Amino acid sequence: MRPYRLLFVSETNPPTPNGIHSSNQMITWGIWSELAKLPHITPIYVKAEPDKDAAAWKAKLVEQRVDFTLVHSYAPSAIFNEIPALRTITDREVMWVSELPCDYFDYSFTFLPSSGEQIPLPALCGVLRASMEGVEKLPKSVLLDHHWSWTGGYALNGSNPNLWCARLYEWLEPLKDSIVVGQMESLNHERISGIPIPSWVRRVPNAFYPEYLRTTAPFENFVMTHPGTYEHSTVDMAARGIRVLVPSPTVTHRHRDGWEVISGGHTFAPIDTVNRLGLPTFSSREQLLSLLNTPFDGSKWAGLCTDAPEIVARIDAHCQRRLG
Repeated sequence: MRPYRLLFVSETNPPTPNGIHSSNQMITWGIWSELAKLPHITPIYVKAEPDKDAAAWKAKLVEQRVDFTLVHSYAPSAIFNEIPALRTITDREVMWVSELPCDYFDYSFTFLPSSGEQIPLPALCGVLRASMEGVEKLPKSVLLDHHWSWTGGYALNGSNPNLWCARLYEWLEPLKDSIVVGQMESLNHERISGIPIPSWVRRVPNAFYPEYLRTTAPFENFVMTHPGTYEHSTVDMAARGIRVLVPSPTVTHRHRDGWEVISGGHTFAPIDTVNRLGLPTFSSREQLLSLLNTPFDGSKWAGLCTDAPEIVARIDAHCQRRLG
């Protein structure tokens, strides 16, 4: 293996999984921990956003010359303004890793199909496996994803994406005495959406990654409540054998300001994720209840994910090709 220096620019990098509090930090920890294991790579880490002293942060970005720079960040963020500066200290390529490609960069590793190199279903498989040890499952239990506030204050009709939490509460309430129904908390989103979690739904508090995995492990089913560009929680669940049920609305959902959130007939999870994992979709109460009564085997889903060592192996293979 040819040796090289790589600058990794990303979100806050916790020293252990116990400090992970977002999907971005989860990917950051996975990549950084594996980069550090490869003796031919000299990795350098800098945050994607300044803490307080922007001038010191900008100086740190360019204080060492490297062969490659790899950026993993929310878009947009402060690092996007510093791409020209990164190019001055990067001899080969400034690369990007995220759900979708970005034109600012020379090469993109993406979790979804794109013009870049796809790394599908990224996961911390070892951490996920450990979270299931000694877990006693709750038969036919349902865990709802957290609220997402598309801003409240407008009619709960067919076009309002906030409708799905209210709809799922209505559909599942008749089952409350026979199965456990829980929901992940996001208090600010719950407040803004104007749809409180009912008292019969077990609240699962927002928590750091290992605790989030521990408290969600007993559930057998996970139901999405809002669409997203990637939704890493679907991978966290499926990789542990928890069945993910994906709404597919029949009408276009719109933000209060009028822009389209999701078209009718599309799925809340990306269609690539749905297809790779074979996730069941539903549009009605009858379809949801039928799925909940259908037996399933989730043992194969973990094998479809890309573990952190493989993610870094793919990044390293690309760098080796560029080094010739």
